[in-house]
Amino acid sequence: MLTYRSEASLPGGIFEALLTSLAGISQSSLNAIQDIVLDGMPTELLHSRSGTLVMKAKGNAAAKGDFAALVALAIGAAWQCISNPHCRNSLADAAEYVGKSLPRETELARKPVVETMVLGAEKDRVQVLEALRKHHEGSA
Repeated sequence: MLTYRSEASLPGGIFEALLTSLAGISQSSLNAIQDIVLDGMPTELLHSRSGTLVMKAKGNAAAKGDFAALVALAIGAAWQCISNPHCRNSLADAAEYVGKSLPRETELARKPVVETMVLGAEKDRVQVLEALRKHHEGSA
């Protein structure tokens, strides 16, 4: 499976907006979130402060309401902060589930997929896989 990753920091104002939106989610709307999703975008939300879990919720972000609005805000914030076009386009796809439209970007050709199976004794496999990892890091 092709995987793309991007990392960024949210500006303080955007993070504060997310926290404000999170605080606006009523307990009744969280209780209304169903655990079974047949179609849509299943979403899990964990909010922790100083290492302590403050809120845990999950549901279908395609449903209307405060939860979907928070997910839409988070998707938009992430889209603005990252530069990888593959990740941004995936976020644009996800945004459609919550009624948000984000521009799509032209993607560069995807990297080829290479699958490798190493058979043998565990200590030999570890050595071969480590050598392959070092080789690929050196050629990147």
